Amino acid sequence: MELYLAASNLGNEDSQCSIGYFYKDGQGVSQDYSKAMEWFVMAADLGSADAQISLALNWYHKAVNQGYEEAQCGIACLYRDGHGVPHDYSLAMEWFLKAVEQEYACARQNLDCLYHDGQGVGQDYVQAMAWYRKAADQDNSKAQYSVGLLYKNSHGVSVDYSQASVWFLKAAKQWYTDAQMRLAYLNQCESYFF
Repeated sequence: MELYLAASNLGNEDSQCSIGYFYKDGQGVSQDYSKAMEWFVMAADLGSADAQISLALNWYHKAVNQGYEEAQCGIACLYRDGHGVPHDYSLAMEWFLKAVEQEYACARQNLDCLYHDGQGVGQDYVQAMAWYRKAADQDNSKAQYSVGLLYKNSHGVSVDYSQASVWFLKAAKQWYTDAQMRLAYLNQCESYFF
């Protein structure tokens, strides 16, 4: 603690962040969340990504306590990506499911990505399609695009270019660029055969 304090007095943001963790976890000092926050803020102001993530996680938890589903999705993304917390797909899944329970479309789209890519669960295109469809039905353009891809690539469903086009069109109407490009490509391919 003395070494970290000396380094923090010289403006070392990593030391300030470490002191924040000491206070947060009660390591070598009495646990004090307000002091932890002070140190995290100092470190974050100097550019410490770890401190910024710690602050984000803290604010996400406060927002979650107010029932804010976007915060639940944010916490899930931190665990999925390992930003400021250890990679933990099962915790990511848990937080995505909490946001899904509140009908948050973005959480559904992220949840289906876990199934699609087999992150923390076995790869399951049928389950991915089910979650993508729920998000797509809530007008989530990325999910609509993903449904189109599943139909185009025959993942979890039979190949169906007309259904792929339908879903690409829905996403394209929301200015989802990848969907616009896929739609143009499918239309171009159709013109060669008809």
